[in-house]
Amino acid sequence: MNQMPGTVTAARVLLWIQLALTALGLVFILGVLSVLGSVGAILLLWAVTVFTVTLIFTLKIPGAKPGTRIALLVIMAVQIAGGVYNLTVAGSNVSTLLGLALSGAVVLCLISGDAKAYFSR
Repeated sequence: MNQMPGTVTAARVLLWIQLALTALGLVFILGVLSVLGSVGAILLLWAVTVFTVTLIFTLKIPGAKPGTRIALLVIMAVQIAGGVYNLTVAGSNVSTLLGLALSGAVVLCLISGDAKAYFSR
């Protein structure tokens, strides 16, 4: 059995960090949901969906199926696009910049040759 390359391990760790921070964000959204109203409900639904899909594919990384890598790259691309949109609309804040940095780092790890070879086996 092939060892997981360092870039894939790094992506996996970054994804777990991102999931933990997203879980904290979900707790915050739940706390202020009554104040946010319908916008908060939509935000909560989006965050739960992204969290769940990211969690599922993060758990599938050791299986090394090519679809897992592609799915994670797509999820990270959507998160990067959302982060860039958030920067243009709401301005920069720590959570947006951190999300962009984590998503970008995961993409860089998963587009490496070692990662591609690992998921193509």
